[in-house]
Amino acid sequence: MNRNILSIPYGEQRLQVRLIERPQSKRLRLTVQPNGEIIAYAPQQAVKNELIFAISQQTGWISQQLAELSQLPKLPVRQYISGESHRYLGRQYVLKVYQEPNQENHIRLWRGQIEVQLKDKSPEKVQKVLNQWYRQKAKQIFQQRLEVLLAKTLWVSDVPNIRLRTMKTRWGSCSAKGALWLNPMLVKAPKECIDYVILHELCHLAEHNHSERFYRLMNQVMPNWQEMKKRLDKLADLLIH
Repeated sequence: MNRNILSIPYGEQRLQVRLIERPQSKRLRLTVQPNGEIIAYAPQQAVKNELIFAISQQTGWISQQLAELSQLPKLPVRQYISGESHRYLGRQYVLKVYQEPNQENHIRLWRGQIEVQLKDKSPEKVQKVLNQWYRQKAKQIFQQRLEVLLAKTLWVSDVPNIRLRTMKTRWGSCSAKGALWLNPMLVKAPKECIDYVILHELCHLAEHNHSERFYRLMNQVMPNWQEMKKRLDKLADLLIH
């Protein structure tokens, strides 16, 4: 049995909860992802039996979250063909794919469309090239938004490096050495939501835990950060998957 999977009894069934240990965490935190996965973030030294008991006390809340997710319409499977809708910086664009065997691969935004010109327009190739384009744009946009935020986050003395990492359940993280790891798919979100994620990680440079001081810093720079978080949470499955 996977030691990182906790089986929690709930009525006649069992809930499978993925355990992620975090050295900086002081308390248990549960989340239900848009894909239905249940994740428990816990202190590194937490006792397994105590975690199972604590999570079992919240099975009603977990069940409610899963029930709400089941009522949401299922997202269509991406086919990476002309006519699909794809997002960039909060806006929806229609994907238009052209096959040009004698031309170099090229992508551009043009009149509400993401135009993809390829030598081979197979869905696999379109997906690969489109994801590469998102990563390229993410590097540019994230750096621009970081520079804007640094003027307001006076506790940051050194400009942190931004690195990209595709993640299924997280938008960003902060390394022990002060680097910001950001999900390239975040570039599909509105700039205000991008700012929220970057600010969240910048606050972790000053306070590793979600302490009172952490939230004070968040409120100081972005008083409406909770609104941005809710907005991003609603878009999560659409943007990542």
